[in-house]
Amino acid sequence: MSFSWKLLGAMVLAVSLAVGGTYIFSTHGIRSGFAAYLSRMRQAQGQELAELLGAYWAQNHSWAGVSRFFAFQVTITFSHGAIRQSGPLGQYILVDNRGKVVACGEPDYMGRTVSQEELRYGIPIVHQGEVVG
Repeated sequence: MSFSWKLLGAMVLAVSLAVGGTYIFSTHGIRSGFAAYLSRMRQAQGQELAELLGAYWAQNHSWAGVSRFFAFQVTITFSHGAIRQSGPLGQYILVDNRGKVVACGEPDYMGRTVSQEELRYGIPIVHQGEVVG
């Protein structure tokens, strides 16, 4: 094999490794950055929701009736079937101050008691200094 073919092979290998490495590292960076962005957005949305639910509690002094907001679903029907999508609150679970699920998008979770481990990921809803949800 001549020197020029060896040189060409080495250059192709070097370029392939450079492109592959760049792809792998940039993809990882983009994915982790986007995941961090989504986490911050969910946290901000959850905080806004906690404030709204705090206002609901302040007005009603109970969680009665709040579950209808969590159960809202949109169904898009077309010729080949349908797509069901839960409303904006469907991704959240509301628990009372004892850890019992009082509202969520999944009816199977209603009434279930949430563990302390799960509660630590939640955002407390506070009314007049007292945690109400």
